[in-house]
Amino acid sequence: MVEPRYIAVTHCKNEEETIGRCVESVLDQTTPPAAYVVVDDGSTDETPRILQGFEGKIVVVTLDPGRLRERGDHHRDLLLLSYREAAERVEDWRYLLTLDADEVLLSDNMERLISKMEEDPRLGMTSGVPLSRVRGGYRKIYRASRNVWNGARVYRRECWDDIGVIPSVLGWDLWVQIEANRLGWRTRPFDDINFLEERPWGGSTLGYWIRRGFSRRRLGYSTLTHIITCMTRTTRRPYILGSLAFLLSFLLYGLGGWKYFSGEYYEFARQHTENLARGWLRASKLKEKIGL
Repeated sequence: MVEPRYIAVTHCKNEEETIGRCVESVLDQTTPPAAYVVVDDGSTDETPRILQGFEGKIVVVTLDPGRLRERGDHHRDLLLLSYREAAERVEDWRYLLTLDADEVLLSDNMERLISKMEEDPRLGMTSGVPLSRVRGGYRKIYRASRNVWNGARVYRRECWDDIGVIPSVLGWDLWVQIEANRLGWRTRPFDDINFLEERPWGGSTLGYWIRRGFSRRRLGYSTLTHIITCMTRTTRRPYILGSLAFLLSFLLYGLGGWKYFSGEYYEFARQHTENLARGWLRASKLKEKIGL
């Protein structure tokens, strides 16, 4: 059986501590990519030199370090740039791997994920579950929402094409998953397929939680779902203050009544996220929700 061809993309900026292991982990897959594009977003550390060491094995796109960057759509733009570069080189690709520069795949990660997607033709987007670096080793991260992890995500080509234009908004990585579900695609992570996350997981600043609150409201999350999510965040820094900032920014953004997507999308998003909340409330999910 011929393995389906896939393309891989990563973008980075000043990732000298992790980019080498990240790239090696993709090249060392038991099912290697047909093309791997890395966009260097104007790094000023040793990242360019490290990437030069993979000459002939990857395609490196180097951007001007002085480019204007805007929060929210900048990472989306880098993803689309790297995707276009890879897709031009491999016209018959079946799957797309998007990998953050601080993630390291285990050697059979793609082989196993592609196998899962080949078994389920309606599985449009998937990932493993990260083992996040902590003092003394790694800790497995659980999310009761069952969202696909953006740091090491695999898209089926038909699903990617169905999603179409990715909006230029903060939270676009969640939007693509909701939109895929709205279009009839299944999305899920697999707990038994893991990858390493070299940077500790979770935001620790109030600004981070405020931006996330705005983003969740803009994406159409139900109020009930968001309140439950805020309650589960009290176990992570900055603990109570972070959860309050997450909640208040969500509620305050809603007072403006701003809409960015269609009414059909918002109705689906509200119902979809409420269904997630019902799953979170099951007693069997309690440990996952609070990260124990």
